[in-house]
Amino acid sequence: LTPSAQQRPLVLVALSSASDLAGARAVIRYMYTGELCIEHKDSKGISTAFRDTLAAYRVALQLGVKSCTPACAAALAATRPHGSSSRDVTAACSVFTRKDLEPLVSDAA
Repeated sequence: LTPSAQQRPLVLVALSSASDLAGARAVIRYMYTGELCIEHKDSKGISTAFRDTLAAYRVALQLGVKSCTPACAAALAATRPHGSSSRDVTAACSVFTRKDLEPLVSDAA
């Protein structure tokens, strides 16, 4: 390891799936900057903002970053799918953070 690499803190975060990676990165970045920055497009140019913000919400809860969850909620409200209400966003957050539903959700995908 180079001297600069040895000085950097190492953060290990257990993820439910690879799709949570962008959300985890956003939460860790938030911990350092106080700003929630979500990558908005995948390699094919398709918007992933809503999905990645939901992942960030769940990771923030998992890591206990309490100030990040309101930032995620605000970002979700701003990026919610066309035609959905804030009640839909609240329901999505509630379902998405329930560990007991994860096998059901991943089976459907």
